Amino acid sequence: MSRQILSSLNARLPEPFPTVSVGQPLPANSSTYAFLDGEDVIALSLRGTHLGHFPTEILEFRRLRSLSLGLNDLTAIPEELGLLTGLTHLYLDTNLLTALPDSLGSLSNLLVLDIAHSPLAAIPTTLANLPRLEFLYLAELAIPELPAFVGKILSLRYLNAGSNSLTSVPPELGDLTNLLELRLTDNSLTQLPATLGNLTNLREFHLRHNRLSTLPDSFANLTQIRHLDLRSNHFAEVPPITQRMPTLQKLDLRWNRLPPDSPDSYRIS
Repeated sequence: MSRQILSSLNARLPEPFPTVSVGQPLPANSSTYAFLDGEDVIALSLRGTHLGHFPTEILEFRRLRSLSLGLNDLTAIPEELGLLTGLTHLYLDTNLLTALPDSLGSLSNLLVLDIAHSPLAAIPTTLANLPRLEFLYLAELAIPELPAFVGKILSLRYLNAGSNSLTSVPPELGDLTNLLELRLTDNSLTQLPATLGNLTNLREFHLRHNRLSTLPDSFANLTQIRHLDLRSNHFAEVPPITQRMPTLQKLDLRWNRLPPDSPDSYRIS
């Protein structure tokens, strides 16, 4: 049945995608493929195939673990997607989505969710119910602020909320103590909440292209930080708090307001 559905789906696309079975290598440099375990489709990538709408045939693949539908001009995602509870990787980036179904909160095995680069004005609060989510991509949306409930996704290890014109960060983000990398680049931030000092496992913090001129004293608690990117902000001096970050290896202060004789990029090792 799965192969019949794939054949039907393949016939509607501008170019056919390869079908690969377990034990065979995925096609090199291909963004489209179907990966089968026996007769079951477990991974499907239709990235950049000009779909225009969500292919409902996909809902028949109940053992699907990875689904990539990025770059397809999709305008809607059906509620029924929440029935594919085996999904671990879901890529819906670079589409024309203005809303997402609440049923995404039912994808209890999800590890990676990419909904970046779409005109989404809101994010389903049900994402806070995802117990295993580790990678969340929220860059370049149309959200007026980063929702506080993101701070409830305690399993997160990577969060990208760049390019959203954010003027503030919810203090609840400090509850994400498993975060290893946080990207808040290309926003309009003028200050950061002291609670971000609770991110004691953070290795990389990217804050370039904001309006920051100071950092909270609590950043001294970022005892695992290795890379701090502060490019294109409003710093008039090297933030003193960085002298209290024992693991910091790279501090980038290019394109700030430092005195002319100050180095603007530091490698501390």
